[in-house]
Amino acid sequence: MSGQGGGHGSPQVAARIEQIPLKSDEFDLVLSLGNVFDQMVYDQDHDLMIREIYRVLKPKGLYLGYGLAKIKASPIEGFTELIKPGEDNIFRHLYQKS
Repeated sequence: MSGQGGGHGSPQVAARIEQIPLKSDEFDLVLSLGNVFDQMVYDQDHDLMIREIYRVLKPKGLYLGYGLAKIKASPIEGFTELIKPGEDNIFRHLYQKS
């Protein structure tokens, strides 16, 4: 893990998304930009990635993903997809933890 403080005291962390080195139920918002879910770029497990994002979110927390790849993960009970990805080349994902 490496990182520096982000704006307004928020942490910036560089780590594999499958093993986020942070506490559970810690964040109101998780944001990912770019090719985080692009299997052509990274060897990854989408199910594990989504479970880790879910784990670090507080109840009612939001995950916003924006990039060039669709998330291909199994649904998680209590994680509601609020925006379905469009058919264009940019995919937007918005989930909320119950």
